[in-house]
Formats: sequence, C-alpha cells, structure tokens
Amino acid sequence: MRTLLLALSLGGAVCCSAIAAQQKYSATWVLDPNRSVLEDSDPRSLTLSVVETAAALKVTVRQPDSQHTYSVPADGTASRETVGSDQYTRTSMRANGVLVIRTVFIRGFDKASLTYSERWTLSSDGRTLTIYTTFPGGRDMLRVFSKKE
Repeated sequence: MRTLLLALSLGGAVCCSAIAAQQKYSATWVLDPNRSVLEDSDPRSLTLSVVETAAALKVTVRQPDSQHTYSVPADGTASRETVGSDQYTRTSMRANGVLVIRTVFIRGFDKASLTYSERWTLSSDGRTLTIYTTFPGGRDMLRVFSKKE
C-alpha cells in the first residue's frame, strides 16, 4: 500500500510539473522597443496577454488603437481565423524549449498569400520573451518583451 501511494504521489508530481512546464508563456508581456529590432512602420507600443493551457495558446495583442485575440492549438493542428476579408491559418510546434508558430496569411482583396514563422523563447529567469519572426525574402523582425509584474 505504501509503495502504491508513493508511486501515485510521484506520478502526480511528474504530471503537474509537466503541465507547469507547458504553461510557461502565460503572462502579460510589454514590448521593449529599445531591445527590439523593428522597422519604422512597426508599432512601438505593444502588449501581449498570453494564456497557455494544455490545449492551446491564446494571445491577445493590444496596441493603443486596437486589440486582437487569436488561439493556436497545442497539438499542432491548424487554427483558422478570418479578420475582415483576410484569413489566417496558424500551427504550432515545440522543439528544444522553443515554441514555433507558423502563420499563413491570405489577403482578402487579391488572395495573395504570405507565410511567416515566429520563434518564441524565454530567458532562463522567465522574465523576458523574445519573438523572432522570419518572412520570405530575408526580412525578419526581433521583438523583445518584458514580463509585466
């Protein structure tokens, strides 16, 4: 009986720590434009509110004049979203402590498409989120966010 209880306790601890590890991005993140590499047209004021569960990553993007929320399933299946006449298809995967979100954007008025990837990494202390976005043609963007306390 003691062995069974110990095994159940250890199993529960391993399960809970695995779930906690998957939820490490959950926080409110504020863009640090001084540590980011942005183009002139990129917003300088940006906040991400991230809620991560075992099922999905839900991201709310806030700018001074707008707010947008999207979700990406954790199991790698595609999520589809329509905003106006534009369409976004997102998938996610994890590799070596990095979250990769791949987005296919189809512009509504001419059906032109653009595929880009975001690599989300956290600092070892969990207080800095870095999102490196790569676009076709060699264009990229580096956004560094600080955790809001």
